[in-house]
Amino acid sequence: MRAPPLSGERVVLALDIGGTTIEAAVVGIDGALRGEVLRLESPDNARAATILDCLAGLLTHLRRSAKAAGQRPVAAGLGMPGPFDYARGVSQMRHKLAAVRGLDLRAPLETAVELPVHFVNDATAFAVGAWWHEHRDEPRLVGVTVGTGLGSAFVVAGRPVGAAEGAPSGGQLWDFPFRGGILEDAVSRRAVSRLYERRSGEALEVGEVAARARVGDIAALDAFIELGEALGEGLGAAAASFRPTRIVCGGQIAKAFDLFGSRAQAAYARLTGTDVVFSAAASPHLALLGVARCLAQGQP
Repeated sequence: MRAPPLSGERVVLALDIGGTTIEAAVVGIDGALRGEVLRLESPDNARAATILDCLAGLLTHLRRSAKAAGQRPVAAGLGMPGPFDYARGVSQMRHKLAAVRGLDLRAPLETAVELPVHFVNDATAFAVGAWWHEHRDEPRLVGVTVGTGLGSAFVVAGRPVGAAEGAPSGGQLWDFPFRGGILEDAVSRRAVSRLYERRSGEALEVGEVAARARVGDIAALDAFIELGEALGEGLGAAAASFRPTRIVCGGQIAKAFDLFGSRAQAAYARLTGTDVVFSAAASPHLALLGVARCLAQGQP
């Protein structure tokens, strides 16, 4: 692997990889965007070679753009959903990017981009980015991402923490036992669609359910109310011992935060006796920014 040039601002090539979309950008190690953010459809159901080619192509493009701008890429960071072996760079997922399950992603990507490649939990990147860019005055923040699945991370003074600070093991909420199943069954994109179909008899994607809720569709409103209740109750049961001072929601469903956020906050207060502010992320691309901050902190 060739060493990067020694001049120019140090930057990270950051990817935020989801089941629906991938975002990519050059980010300064101060946690600020440098240049445009690329957004493309995730190759979720593609073959392994296609997925690797997509990721390598994005990183190579970012590296060339950074060097053309006089910047010095020092590493690449990929925000990945779990389950994932972040230290080894090996996916353990069955529900997303299934074709690369069990494969070493680090080696081929390092060969392609000629830089060290690190992997970060995507919800951890989001929570660190949310703290750094929006809530530095909050001592104990929980970041929750709701989309295809349920992601979470617990941050104290800008650093992700685990059980020693009262957070669930690994900061994970998705598999917390809840209502005879797990919390992700009740707090996710598929949960909203399932709840709406149960009430209306019609199968719709979550964006369409949100649109109907905003024009007064009772079944759609009820689906988001139930989502909020489940999120608040689940967080109250799993995360109260962390003593959060703020809970920030991100992910695709956070676009509908106005439909469920107050219910989540009320349910959490009812269960725990503690009034904690729930809010939606105000800034875009927080996971990309958080990837760079995690690498700068030495916490991939």
